[in-house]
Amino acid sequence: MQPKDNQKVLALMLLLFTCVAWGGSYVSIQICLDAMGPVYLPFFRYLLSAVLLFVVLKGKGMSLRLEASDWVKVGLTALFSITVYFYFENSAIKKIGANEAAILVAMLPIVALIGNRIFLKQKLLRRNVISAVISIVGIYFVIGGVQFGQNKLGYFYIFLSNLSWSAYLINTKPLLKKYDGLVLTFYQCLIGSLAFLPALPMDYFYIDKITTGIILHFLFLALICSAVCTVCYTFAIKHCGVGISALCLNFIPVATFFFSFLILREVMRPIQLIGAFVAISGLMLMKEDQAIDG
Repeated sequence: MQPKDNQKVLALMLLLFTCVAWGGSYVSIQICLDAMGPVYLPFFRYLLSAVLLFVVLKGKGMSLRLEASDWVKVGLTALFSITVYFYFENSAIKKIGANEAAILVAMLPIVALIGNRIFLKQKLLRRNVISAVISIVGIYFVIGGVQFGQNKLGYFYIFLSNLSWSAYLINTKPLLKKYDGLVLTFYQCLIGSLAFLPALPMDYFYIDKITTGIILHFLFLALICSAVCTVCYTFAIKHCGVGISALCLNFIPVATFFFSFLILREVMRPIQLIGAFVAISGLMLMKEDQAIDG
C-alpha cells in the first residue's frame, strides 16, 4: 500500500471516529443545556478547546503565523463552522426539535456536493448523490419517521446551518495546502468562540444546576468533540476531499440514536435498526472526489 493510500485509510478511520463522537455529542449537548444556553455552551466549549490546542502547538514548537492575506479567510471558516453553524442549529432544535432537525441536517451532503462542484470544480458524481439520498432515507427511519410541523422558521434555520457548514468545508480545503490542520483548528476554535461574546448577555447560565455529570459531558464536548474531532475532520478534508467528508456526516444521526438508546434509555425499534443499516449501506457507495479536467 502506497503512503498516499495509507493516509486515506487513516483519514477514513479518523472520519468514522469523528462521526461517532459527534453523534454522541447531541446527547451531551441535550444534558448540558439544562445548565447553560445555546450560546454559552459553544462559547465555553470552543474556548477551552482553543486553550488546549494552544498548549499542544507550543509544546510541539509549531508556528502560529498566518499570512496577512489569509486572516480573513481563516476568520470566515471559524464563523462558518462554529459561530454561525451552532447558532442556527441550536435555534432550530429549540423550534422544531432534534428529530426534525436531524432529518434536515442530513441534507447537508447534497448542499456540500453542489458547492464542491461549483466552487472547487469537483465532478458531481452520480454515485455520491445516490449515496447521499439512500443514507437520508435510512436516517428518516432511524429517527422514527417524524411528521414535519408548520414551523417554517426552524426549517429555515437548519437550511442556513447547512449552508454555513458547506461554506466551511469549501473554504477550509484550500487553506490546508498552506497550513497544518492543527493550526487552522486552533484559530477556528479561538475566533469562533470569541464571536459569541456579544450574544452572551442574552443567554442563560445556571451555575446552581452544574453537576458532576454535566461537567463530564461538557469536557467530552470540549476536549474530544471540539478539539480532537475537529483536527481529525480537517485531516479528512485534506486527504478524502469535501464530498466524502460531507457524506460521512450522515452517519451522525445513526450514532446519535444508539447513544440515546444507551444513555437516555430510548426504545430501539426494528424499523430503526433497518434504517441504520440502510444509512450505513448508502455511505458505502461513496467515491473519492475527482477534479474536473481543465
